[in-house]
Amino acid sequence: MRWANALALGCAFTWSLYSVLSRRFGETPSDAIAAFCAVSAALSLVCHLLFESTVWPASTMAWLAVLALGLGPAGAAFYLWDHAVKRGDIRALGALSYATPILSTALLIACGLAEPTGCAADRRRAGHHRRGARLARAVAALASFPSPVIRGRVREGEGHSLVLQAPFESLS
Repeated sequence: MRWANALALGCAFTWSLYSVLSRRFGETPSDAIAAFCAVSAALSLVCHLLFESTVWPASTMAWLAVLALGLGPAGAAFYLWDHAVKRGDIRALGALSYATPILSTALLIACGLAEPTGCAADRRRAGHHRRGARLARAVAALASFPSPVIRGRVREGEGHSLVLQAPFESLS
């Protein structure tokens, strides 16, 4: 379990580093995401062949589901995130990303793929939900404050985009 937590922390650090550096080097076209995805797919295939046993989808519908997962969440999501990080309001993007679990659950319920549950009626679980909601609100509030790392300087022709400053000054 310790390795799993360490790997999860490493993934969180890698994703945040990617998001920060993507904004810092904004001149890199978002179309480069396809190349990065292809390289990561090749590396994933090597790891799969070395450490896992292969189970092929059994039906055409299963193959279509695999294709949809590759194009949607794994493909379009990376491209759209890169575009938003480079051109959007980074504070709003960070705060809105906390809505992902709520929106995905609502989408599953709206599409009829999940049933709403009454887990909030259970007092013990309700306390956990309230604490989690308070924590999410606190993080969203903190994300809305200006950071000492991010200073609101507008790049020419990019509207209200934020540009990273120190400690990344030495990179330029």
